[in-house]
Amino acid sequence: GGVSVTGGKAWALDSLAQGHLGVGPVGSIGLEWWSAAPLANQAVKVLYDDLINFKVTGFNATYTNHGKSYVKDFRRTNPAYSNATLNDADYVVDYIPAPGTWFIEESGGKTYLTLSGSGPIFPCFDVGAKDSKYEILNIEENLLVIVATGSDGNAWHYQLIPAGYVKPTITYT
Repeated sequence: GGVSVTGGKAWALDSLAQGHLGVGPVGSIGLEWWSAAPLANQAVKVLYDDLINFKVTGFNATYTNHGKSYVKDFRRTNPAYSNATLNDADYVVDYIPAPGTWFIEESGGKTYLTLSGSGPIFPCFDVGAKDSKYEILNIEENLLVIVATGSDGNAWHYQLIPAGYVKPTITYT
């Protein structure tokens, strides 16, 4: 993005990558117990169309979910959510997110992305990130890898790419 991109930069789950979502013990990168295969949650139709947009100007964060979000089972009772329906192992909820803000800070030798808003704001899948903080494991022009400690005490892994980005392929002849 940058300040010259007034619309910000929208990120989506890297659904075609192994490990675009994952879970592991707290303090890990969140892939030790489960690492989502490409399109592993395709049946959860609301998961792969969500976007989170970060604008540098004003540090605005906007979560776009088309009225429905996918949340961990222990998050389904959040008062902001309604009509929780079991889908796979977790829940689809009705939810209209409000815009929020974001900032990046360093603490204890690590870099964190913190999201805040009047309601839940998260990168495509709500695990109840502790203090709404996500440790940045890798950030590049076309890749954002983060991990959060969920409200269940586990490490939750996310791999995001810019919305609409198609990874280059290599063809061997």
